[in-house]
Amino acid sequence: MSIERFVAAALEPLRSRVQLMVGRAILKVVDDAGAIQRVQMSALAGELIEAERVQQYGFSSVPLQGAEAVFLAVGGDRGHAVVVAADDRRHRPRELKAGEVCLYNNKGAFILLDKDGHATVSAPMVTLVASDKVRIDAPTAEFTGDVVDNCETNTVTMAQMRTIFNLHTQPVSGGTAGAPTPLME
Repeated sequence: MSIERFVAAALEPLRSRVQLMVGRAILKVVDDAGAIQRVQMSALAGELIEAERVQQYGFSSVPLQGAEAVFLAVGGDRGHAVVVAADDRRHRPRELKAGEVCLYNNKGAFILLDKDGHATVSAPMVTLVASDKVRIDAPTAEFTGDVVDNCETNTVTMAQMRTIFNLHTQPVSGGTAGAPTPLME
């Protein structure tokens, strides 16, 4: 056996392990019940791999079945795989500008931090929960729709309150006073 063949034969197991260290796969099952997320994914020619999915601190998501993943097989051993990235081209927002960041889901809800420093939240309903209070520190707060305060017990909107105020009259000696001046706009 030539020296070249001997070296090639000796390095073959190492070459195979290095080739298997990084892979792409399609997520089949995601289990988010434990301290670290576990996934089952399909890789090369239907190879089924179970792995942990490492996520960035402070952010957690559960990708949909069919999302794509990039994984590392520690030491080339696919029995010790770790998913380091997952994406879903079916739902990813497109045409973001350089520097923009978008948090999104498969239903079209999103939080966009745009290139000009503006933040946009878009969803059918947004709920803020605070144990102490919510504070808006801005020169002006604008609402394009109506406002209801004490919404758990009150059904009257601010617009309805303005109408009631503007139409009310007060009894005075000798008759009734007219509508308040100035009117509430």
